[in-house]
Amino acid sequence: IISLTYPLQIKGICVPLLEHSLLTHASIPRVVHLLQDFHTVLQNVRESNQHLPSSVISYAMFPLTGILRRNPLTSIPNQVLELVVQALQQLYELWWWECDLETWEQLFIFCGTVVVEWEGNGKAKTIDDETKDAATVCLYSLTRHRSDEEVAQYPQGRSRADSILRDHSARARSHKFIPVLGQTLNGLLVCAGSLHKPLQRNSLRTIDTLIRFYVPSDLFPTILPG
Repeated sequence: IISLTYPLQIKGICVPLLEHSLLTHASIPRVVHLLQDFHTVLQNVRESNQHLPSSVISYAMFPLTGILRRNPLTSIPNQVLELVVQALQQLYELWWWECDLETWEQLFIFCGTVVVEWEGNGKAKTIDDETKDAATVCLYSLTRHRSDEEVAQYPQGRSRADSILRDHSARARSHKFIPVLGQTLNGLLVCAGSLHKPLQRNSLRTIDTLIRFYVPSDLFPTILPG
């Protein structure tokens, strides 16, 4: 049973969020408030075990990716970036069964970019530990093994979940993705040395997941430092 309450609440946030996706000094407080409301709604969806159709999730993704498309990473305040990453992570958890590989790859690359503080073209952005932690949690959501309890409610849940994980692992081992995987692991290893305990713990957890499910032994010398 799908309640119409949450899709309507999401639409009510997404419309003004999209209007303010090009950040200005004046619009940033409004964007922060909208993203905080977004977080609350998505948290309520998960806690109530509601299912959101893919169309609603795609719609909800649009203003978030709009912020990332319309603003250079170096100009997005850390608070806004952290809230965007948290919303993407929450949406992905709701979308995991149906999310396509291209979207999965783009989310992985984006979170890896946040972890390593790299925008491209020789530019770097100083990102605080809280935002890096949000990106690390999102990476874990993208790559983790789903438990038997999580998949039990779905027909052929275990076999379907294992198939999705294999697809993700195969994509991560593709020739073009190996450098991304290596850079992300390197960034996570740096984050694991942080004095920020949540970032330290989540980095180690994500490193363990990547090594278990995504990095074959013959690639260790290629992508792991030292």
